[in-house]
Amino acid sequence: MVTFSEWGLLDIAKGYIDFYFTNYVRDDGSIDSRGPETGQYGLMLAALAKYYNHSKDAQLILKHRQKIQGIVNLFYSLREESKKVPPEDPSYGIIRGWSEHDSSLRENPYGLIQPFFSNSADACRGFVDMGQVFQEIGRMIANKALAAEGARMVREAGEMKQDLFTGIRKTMRTNVTPPYLPPVAGDKMSMWRERVHSEMMQSGVLTRDMAAAITRFHAEGGSRLVSRGSFLYSGYGYGVLQHDWVREFLLSYYSIMAHGYSRGTWTSVESAALDMSTYAPYCTPSQLLIPVLTKWMLVFEDPNEPVLWLAKATPGQWLENGKRISISGAPTRFGTVGYEFRSEIGKGKVFGTVSLPPGPSGPTVNIRIRVPGDRKMRSVTVNGKPWKDFDPAGNIVILPPATSGRVILEVSY
Repeated sequence: MVTFSEWGLLDIAKGYIDFYFTNYVRDDGSIDSRGPETGQYGLMLAALAKYYNHSKDAQLILKHRQKIQGIVNLFYSLREESKKVPPEDPSYGIIRGWSEHDSSLRENPYGLIQPFFSNSADACRGFVDMGQVFQEIGRMIANKALAAEGARMVREAGEMKQDLFTGIRKTMRTNVTPPYLPPVAGDKMSMWRERVHSEMMQSGVLTRDMAAAITRFHAEGGSRLVSRGSFLYSGYGYGVLQHDWVREFLLSYYSIMAHGYSRGTWTSVESAALDMSTYAPYCTPSQLLIPVLTKWMLVFEDPNEPVLWLAKATPGQWLENGKRISISGAPTRFGTVGYEFRSEIGKGKVFGTVSLPPGPSGPTVNIRIRVPGDRKMRSVTVNGKPWKDFDPAGNIVILPPATSGRVILEVSY
C-alpha cells in the first residue's frame, strides 16, 4: 500500500486497502490471519493516513471507520496493560505483543509476547498520522466526535513517545562498542533484532542518537539486515534517509540492486544469501523495495515536521556534465511536486525548475543538488534574483513555506 501511494498509483492502493479491510479485518480491529504482528497495526494506521494524505479520499476512511477504530481501541487496551508494571520498570508503557507474524508457529508462542520497542514506536507513528487524518475529516464533515478522537490519538502518541524514550534510555547498552539497543525493553536478549530495529527506524519517531546507535550496530556487526538486502531494509533505509546519512543509503541501495534482484527479469527474493541457489524464494515486499527507496531518494517528506526534501539522496554522478534529473507529478501530503535539474557542471553550473503546490502556505522545501566530485555551492539565484538561503556544505537550497508554483534555480559551484 505504501509503495503504491508513494508512486501515485492511488487506485491500486485503494483496491488493496478496501479488499484487505473488507475481508481480513474484523470489526474489533483484529486480523483474520494466523498471528498478528503488533507493530504492524501501527504501520497499518500510518499506511492508511498516507493514502488519505495523497488522495484526500475521505469516503474510504469513513467506510472502514469502525474497523480502524477497533485497531485504535486495541492499542488503548494494550497501553493500559503495559502500565501494570511499576513506573520505574524500563518496560512501563511499552506495548506487549509479537514482533513477528510467524511467532504463532513457535512451540511456545505466548512466551514471545514481549515489550518490543517497535510495538510502541509503530503505534506512536500510526496514532499521530491517523489522528491528524481523523481531525481533518472530522472538521470537514462537521463530526466533532471524530475530530475529538483524532485529538485524543495525537495526545496518546505523545505519551507513548515519552514512555518509549524512557525505556530506550534505561535499556541501551552503552558498555559495548558500538552501543547496542536490545529489542525488548529492560532485557538484554537479541531475538528478532533485525525486524524490530527496522520497524523502529521506519516509525520515524527515534532521535538521531537512537537511530545512529542502531545504524552503527548493524553496519559494524555484519548484520543480515544490511548485507542481505531483505524486504526489512525498507524501514531501515527510511530511517537512514530521514537522518540524512546519504552515503550509507546509497551504498545499500546499489548493493541491493546488484545482489538482491535478478538480471533481466528484475525479480527480488525474500532475503539474498551469498549463495542464491540455496535460499531464494520470491517475496512481494522485497520486489517493492527499490521502487519505494527510489521515491524517497527523489522526494522525501519529513515525518515529524512540515519539511519536503527534493533529490535528498540522488547520486552525484546523475548530474555529470550534460545529464539531467527529472520527475513530475510526485504525490506528497502537501500536494504534487516535480522538478528538473540540468547539469552544465563543466561550466560550474546546474539549472533547475521546481513545481510546487499552489497556495499561500506549505512546507519548507529543501532542494539538494549533488554533483560529481567535492564541489560545493558557491552562489544561487531563485527566479533570477540572488538567493542567500542555501547550505554550501550540504548542497541544499532552502525555500520558505510560502513558496509555490514554478521556481527557477541557477546554482554555481
